[in-house]
Amino acid sequence: MKEFYCMGTNADLQRILRIKEHCEEISEAVSQNNYEVFINTILKNGIAMSVLQIGELIKGLTADFILKNEEISWKLWIRNRDLFAHSYHKVDYEILWQTALNDVPILLDFCNKILGE
Repeated sequence: MKEFYCMGTNADLQRILRIKEHCEEISEAVSQNNYEVFINTILKNGIAMSVLQIGELIKGLTADFILKNEEISWKLWIRNRDLFAHSYHKVDYEILWQTALNDVPILLDFCNKILGE
């Protein structure tokens, strides 16, 4: 994975690019749509870490960007980040699974749209 430094006027786009990469990793990890494999392996922890990183990247987006792109539930992603960072023992893995299957593809589509892909 490349080092990520968010500098200059393209800061939001750089963060969106990194968010996109995490979304792609999560989508690939759950592509077999097998909850039993997910819940019984370290895979769930890797996905939780990617969701945490997405939330951290979102926290760094400018207020202007957030306001112009209200179709994403930015605050929910940030709350999930805070949960994984500070209350990991309270994670509901069924909700994490549903997030990976349902919410990550929406965020990935948004990132692709913003990046013109």
